[in-house]
Parts: sequence; C-alpha cells; structure tokens
Amino acid sequence: MTFILTCLDTFDFFSISQTFSDAYWPHAVIRHPLNCLRGITIGFQFQRLILRFCIGNASSSFEYTYVILTSNKLQTVSLLQKLQSLLAAIDSDRLPGLETLIDNDDKTFLDELGAPRSNEVVMHYSILHQIWKRGDREASRRAFVITDARVYLLDEYYIGDGTNPNDDNEKRKKLGDVSFAIIDSAKLNRVTEVRAANEDPRKITLVILPQNKLKRSHRWRLVCGDGEGAERLIEDVRKALA
Repeated sequence: MTFILTCLDTFDFFSISQTFSDAYWPHAVIRHPLNCLRGITIGFQFQRLILRFCIGNASSSFEYTYVILTSNKLQTVSLLQKLQSLLAAIDSDRLPGLETLIDNDDKTFLDELGAPRSNEVVMHYSILHQIWKRGDREASRRAFVITDARVYLLDEYYIGDGTNPNDDNEKRKKLGDVSFAIIDSAKLNRVTEVRAANEDPRKITLVILPQNKLKRSHRWRLVCGDGEGAERLIEDVRKALA
C-alpha cells in the first residue's frame, strides 16, 4: 500500500462555462509506502490533516511531512477513516510503541489564539481565502475564526513551508507544525452585516464598523472552499451575533 501525492495547480476561480476537458490532470510528485507513515495530526475542527513519514533505517532516515488542506470536515474525516482502516493491518505487525501516532493540534491553536487567557469560546473555524475588490493582489489563504466575543482573520503557516523567516528559531516544533499570526480582528458588536455574493455561492462579505467614527467601514471579502462551507459560515456568524 502506497501514499501518492499528486500535484494540481494553485488556488483559482473556475468559470461556470468550463467543461471536463478543462480539468487539471494530476501527476504523481512523490510516493511513500504506508508502512512508513509514523504520525497523523488532525487539524482544529477537522480542517486539515498533517501526515508524517519516516523513510529509511536506523542508520540513515529522512522525514517527509505533508499538510493536506481539505477545508472540509467531512472530507477530512473520510480520508482519516480510510487511512486508519489501511493502517490497522500494518500496525498489527509492528512492535509495540511503533504504531502510527494519531493526535490533534487543538491545544496549539487555542494557545496561539490566546483563548485560554481571554476565556473566549471558539464557535467556528475554517480555512478559506481572502480576496480584494481592487488592485492586483492575489488571493491569500486565511483561517477565519468566530468566538463568543470576536471575529478573527489569521495567517496560517507551517514550520518548514518557507513562508516564515523565523522557522530556524522554532527549535521545539516539528516540520508541519502549525503557527498563526492575527491579520485582523474585531469585536462581534462591530460586525454589522454578513452576506453571500450573488455571482458565486462560495463568496462572503463581512462588513465591520471602524473603531474610529471618522473612518469608513471596512469589508472582509472571503471565499470558502464550497457553497456548503459558505452557508455554514454565514449561519455561525448570525448565531454569534444573535
């Protein structure tokens, strides 16, 4: 049994006029035997999986880490269940203590958000993209969080992905471990509107009042992975505002 990583193009918006002939053709980038899978980390609220492989022997080995961003709880659970069913037979033949370790990064996420200190309760978390109405800026991946007190836009990156120049200082973290930086946040009472776009069911706009009355309201323009994710986000925002 083998884990195969395929490559598709980066995040893009698809035209409704596209057909199956326009679809991307995946190609294998790398393959690993599943018996080399040493660890699985479940992302907060099942938005991602982190797979850790160790290839080699006692004298020489290489570690490979893959972050799978599903942005969808059902897809993450389905993939996890398939991996667990395949690993059951493999782990039964391993020596005690060498089974594939499955954990989650809930504590890491809550600690970096500061929820334990502020006593905030997380009501919604999703991985999506932020876009802008004007300018040539590319869509940026974000983590969107609703607590019982605030809404957050977070920059989410992973140790070793090359996006953080301070990776070398993170001695206590492993490849693929998640880190966050707050891009923007607002109290719930400053969120005046949440609405879906007419042209694309994945797109959502949050209207947020400024802290200074002399400034204009600003908007978070967000794109979810699918229409169901967008509906859930809108519902959770409205519940938090109720």
